[in-house]
Amino acid sequence: MASPQTIDGWNGLDFRFFPESCVKRIAALRDQLAIHDTPPKINEVVGGMIAARTRAGASVVSGVYDRSSRLADGSVPFRGRTVWKRIAEPETKKLGRIFDDSRVAYYLGYANVHYGHFLLETISRAWAWRDYKLECVPVFQTPPTRLPPFVRAFFELIPGLSENLEVVAKATRFSRVVVAHPAFVIAHEAFSEFKRLCVGMAERALRDFPARTEQPLYLSRAGLNPARQRTLLGEERLERFLVQQGFLVVRPETLSVVEQITLMNTHKYIVSPLGSACHTRLFACGATTCLILSGDRINSNYLLCDRLCQGGSHYANVLSLPKLGVGVHLPAEPLMIDEDRVLSLLRDFGLINSGAKFSESGPGLKEYKRRWVLAADEFSRKSGDAAIGNAAREISSTLEN
Repeated sequence: MASPQTIDGWNGLDFRFFPESCVKRIAALRDQLAIHDTPPKINEVVGGMIAARTRAGASVVSGVYDRSSRLADGSVPFRGRTVWKRIAEPETKKLGRIFDDSRVAYYLGYANVHYGHFLLETISRAWAWRDYKLECVPVFQTPPTRLPPFVRAFFELIPGLSENLEVVAKATRFSRVVVAHPAFVIAHEAFSEFKRLCVGMAERALRDFPARTEQPLYLSRAGLNPARQRTLLGEERLERFLVQQGFLVVRPETLSVVEQITLMNTHKYIVSPLGSACHTRLFACGATTCLILSGDRINSNYLLCDRLCQGGSHYANVLSLPKLGVGVHLPAEPLMIDEDRVLSLLRDFGLINSGAKFSESGPGLKEYKRRWVLAADEFSRKSGDAAIGNAAREISSTLEN
């Protein structure tokens, strides 16, 4: 049995197969990660100006500027206890022509195309929309790339927002801009208002709540592109095993937002590798038991989300990064699965038969190297990173012997 380790003050969270030093490192975050029952601040900027959509490397950044061209409090992306370090005051000449708009705007920030960051940083600003929707037009900024479908799908779950939503595509000065501070601050704090917003969105999505099932749910990453996103070597094999044990196995990227929210409210047990799909748990209206497959390091944003939700969160250190000896790392490296630990975890919760085991042998280091080379070749081709390209060739040469 995997003996869980706990942290004082964090009820409902435990950690399995973690070295004591790793648990101490996580515990050191306890006083830095706050949950507030009081609402975030609201800043109303008279004559607030929102710049045109931002571009990589531009000095004009997302946010609301007052009449003195200073960034308004609460309008910029937050990281930890301070605002984004890349934030800089704009050069007036780069703002170009500023158009006047006599309306009152409700600022939703910058729509990040990454699922997790969009949910935590953009949607979390909508917590006060219900109090302003009769007098404001909701506005947000976007990157120059096309927005993924989940952006509009989430906005549609907030009454009166999506049908009036506007993208600020040119520098515009409104008569007033309402800036609701984010209800989730990356790596720092979260507010109960965010959870209340998510529950309201779930209720709008579900209409009638379906019955809960004891069937465990597995959120797989096996369908992701291994050249661009972090994948687990041998996860397809794990999928087949879990299906045989009665799990419902889904690949979240193939489902609509409403379908994903529905799953969070129909399954009591949710097993998932650490990833953005875990954040959809915020839309669970009741208690869920989550088993999270992770490495020995856990991003603090997951811990904040856990503490907003009802039910237990059980982290298992079952994913690892083999040492290849090439001296470089990929932005999203594939991971190996410790299958014995996974089986032990699932048995502890009674989610698989006591004698269940894999019927086929798992992938080894050679298969891992092939997966790593595939990802490295793709990254090197797109980024022009010569060091990673050389590392891919070096590892490929070992596979030829």
